[in-house]
Amino acid sequence: SRVLTAFAFGVGHGRQKTLNAAGDKQLGEEVQIYENVFDLRDPVLYQQPLSGPITTFGRVAGDHGSPAWEPIAFVRNTVRMRVAPWRSYYAAGWAKAMGKGTSRRIEQNAFFHDTGMPGEVLPKDGAQFTARSNTHWSHEMKEEGRDGFLKKFRSTKLYRVTGWTKEDIYSEIETREGTTARRSRVGCWGRLNLEGENQERRETTPTTRPFQHRAVFTNGPKVAMVLGYPAFDAPLVQYAFEKSNAQVEVFEREWLPVERYQDYEVIVLLGNTVRAKMEKTGFGSDEFEDVRRYLEQGGRMIVGRELTRFLFPGNEGRKFLGSMAGTGPQRTKPNYQPLKSHPWINHLDDVWMAKSAASPITAADEFNLIGDATAKRSILARVPVGRGLFVYMGWEASRFLPKGRLRSTVEMETAYERQYRVLERIVEDLLSAHETQKKARNEE
Repeated sequence: SRVLTAFAFGVGHGRQKTLNAAGDKQLGEEVQIYENVFDLRDPVLYQQPLSGPITTFGRVAGDHGSPAWEPIAFVRNTVRMRVAPWRSYYAAGWAKAMGKGTSRRIEQNAFFHDTGMPGEVLPKDGAQFTARSNTHWSHEMKEEGRDGFLKKFRSTKLYRVTGWTKEDIYSEIETREGTTARRSRVGCWGRLNLEGENQERRETTPTTRPFQHRAVFTNGPKVAMVLGYPAFDAPLVQYAFEKSNAQVEVFEREWLPVERYQDYEVIVLLGNTVRAKMEKTGFGSDEFEDVRRYLEQGGRMIVGRELTRFLFPGNEGRKFLGSMAGTGPQRTKPNYQPLKSHPWINHLDDVWMAKSAASPITAADEFNLIGDATAKRSILARVPVGRGLFVYMGWEASRFLPKGRLRSTVEMETAYERQYRVLERIVEDLLSAHETQKKARNEE
């Protein structure tokens, strides 16, 4: 097929957690790639040729941005390549990118190259790598390639210690017993031959192992996330809720009318509604009491950094917020610090606050978890309202994610995880309150 990279690894908008000083990354379970045919001999429009025909072709695996590749088992596959692998990496390129704590098994495959020699460069000592019983062949070199193939590697100490490629052969595939090609049936039900031609019948037993994924549908509490721009903490908050079995509905740059709040147990408002150019950026003065009623009846609300001035605008908005959270004098430069012991913040130190770019609201002492008690300013407020709860978090946990050009360290990861744990514990608190109310209603 005309595809540049059959298996392309990268982290996209995500990231990979650094586990130790060696730079190993947190990875998932083994990716299992069994009994396929990869025909990558057609040209790919990867770049504009200066003259003549297109000379770029597909590859079986690669990456963008040098991420850690997930652990992989590549077993009983057939790979057909137009050219030799880049930098002569073994197994059509599968032997590269073996750092950062990954592992790989390359077993019982067949690798064919129209031109050039099959790859011979293997990982360095210490890699969690297995290469066993693979068949390699060059249609251009034919038998002339046999004497030199893997000769250099098999003269090294690494070969004697690891045994990598010991059972590999250089041969046309039809001479090798036990390979996918020898059986000549591939695909989900053995419907295809090596060339991808339909054999017009299915094997009784499928050649691949059963697909074991089972979808999970949650029936937990409903959460609405109303997102302005930018809403950097939104993915973290959504993950925390979904991890706790909540049903999350996201309204990105879309205002959720107050009359619909009753459909949700939790309302989360994050990001600047004005910068998002939302049709409505905050509550009208005639809606303040509707918000209070939602909270008093057991609803819960999380409001993010700087958003209160847009949600509750003008003097009436400030008065309404003050009627719930409290009032007090304001100081130009508050001195933030943890003000009481609480499960949300007991794991935090106070070193991070200088880097937090926090934005406070006014809050009474009994609601103020982190802030300035003298100035009545809070960057983390937990405000009970009737049977409900109003939460304000005046900084963004995502600010502490390791990012940029600096390589992440264990210390950076630890600092970020402390911040995420605040979000997670807020979510757990709000959802446990929901379960308590639900149980009380059932007992009534």
